[in-house]
Amino acid sequence: MDEYEVEPWYREWFNSPFYHKLYCNRNEDEARNFIRKIVEKLNLPDGAEVLDLACGKGRHALTLSENNFNVTGVDLSFESIAEAKKNQKANLHFFVHDMRIPFAKKRFNCVFNLFTSFGYFESPADNLKTLNAVTESLKKNGLFVQDFFNSNKVIRTLVPHEKKPSQGTDFYITRVMRGRYLYKDINLVDDEGRLCHFREIVEAISQEEFKDLYKKAKLGMLEIYGSYDLEPFDIDNSDRLIMVSKKL
Repeated sequence: MDEYEVEPWYREWFNSPFYHKLYCNRNEDEARNFIRKIVEKLNLPDGAEVLDLACGKGRHALTLSENNFNVTGVDLSFESIAEAKKNQKANLHFFVHDMRIPFAKKRFNCVFNLFTSFGYFESPADNLKTLNAVTESLKKNGLFVQDFFNSNKVIRTLVPHEKKPSQGTDFYITRVMRGRYLYKDINLVDDEGRLCHFREIVEAISQEEFKDLYKKAKLGMLEIYGSYDLEPFDIDNSDRLIMVSKKL
């Protein structure tokens, strides 16, 4: 990792209004359909305690709450949690929280970690620290659902340069692999004519590496899917790597 990056990139970027502008077009119907399908597979009991880890503005957490679960959403972004709290209700609550620390021990029937909300940390050891926190948060035989990109396909089909207009802002995006990490540099001009630069850095973790991490965190892999329609995982062609595991 670059030595000059002392302040973690995600603290500034996730709290920026431009982050929400860039990703405003995430497919809500797709998200709801995915939650419906995965919930059917999991067969969680009514009133199950569910944690949405790195919940963003809470779109998945809100859908989960509509399935008669008690849902807690946590995220490092103050701005995202402030927005998510607008939808709080009796069975849906949100908190600012660092995923590397257990939110509550042995409380949850299921933990969700969705939309590649993992692999952000400068130290790879923090990946295992996060998964250990997940295990500590789960009840006996609790389930963990993790949605990550398929690193194999992402690396092979990487788009180096892209201009992406979104909500009146043109985002100029550059992508490059540096060692194990995918660097995504985002440049734009704000409303006052100032040039702004942000960066995303995500570790390209493979399926086999996740299996090794899960074993160390005492999580047993149950199912692996390759899309939000829960199609079988294909290492060459699947867009997603969606893993369902159980606390051992």
